[in-house]
Amino acid sequence: MARAYSGMLGIFAWSLVVLRGLMMDLQTNHILITGLVIFSIFAALGFCIGKILDEARREGSEHRLTSETAQARFDGR
Repeated sequence: MARAYSGMLGIFAWSLVVLRGLMMDLQTNHILITGLVIFSIFAALGFCIGKILDEARREGSEHRLTSETAQARFDGR
């Protein structure tokens, strides 16, 4: 999930930078350098968000499994 969020946010931010640069008639070098920097920042941010979501999902699954196992033992199954 971390890689997916990284790619989605990075590409989305890069495309907005390119669109902005084209609309403002900026130089190609400026657009590409700015796009690369923004892509890197947002890809890292997306990776961190994805890692947090992965960890939360994993902990939730473990907690549910543990509680179901404890309930089954209590019920005598």
